[in-house]
Amino acid sequence: MDVKINNRKLLLLLILCLIPFFGAIFGIVLIILSYNQKDKILFKIGMLGIVFTFAVYATIYFISESHYDSNKQYVKLSRRTLFILKQDIENYKNKFGKYPESLEVLEKSNDMIMIADPILLSKRNREIKTTFEYKSNKSSYILFSVGVDCKANTNDDIYP
Repeated sequence: MDVKINNRKLLLLLILCLIPFFGAIFGIVLIILSYNQKDKILFKIGMLGIVFTFAVYATIYFISESHYDSNKQYVKLSRRTLFILKQDIENYKNKFGKYPESLEVLEKSNDMIMIADPILLSKRNREIKTTFEYKSNKSSYILFSVGVDCKANTNDDIYP
């Protein structure tokens, strides 16, 4: 059973193959028909439907995974930065006999000190403070990251 396919029908087949999920099913049907009719154009359109569907779902998967992984990476980076910052605070106390009044004071004492929280920097929101949380008195201090939710005193806060 040979069926002549004109340009209009080819365009319709091509459009149907570009619908994710249905394009893959339709692509398989077209590949089977292409073997029966010995038609290379049907085969190519069928493969396009399968490949396009795979590409769409792979992209959705990798975008969602990379967002989750990037949060995990920023948490690791914040932990490392907090650890180094804690050492810098102790070095400041040894040098000046007291804890710094603020992280900005600590940063002014040494250009190599980073007081910005990588998690908060990754949000790219100018309305939020991007430094770690820090409070001190004469004998102690509290230093932490607000975590991924950007709110202090929640379960995802990160301490050195």
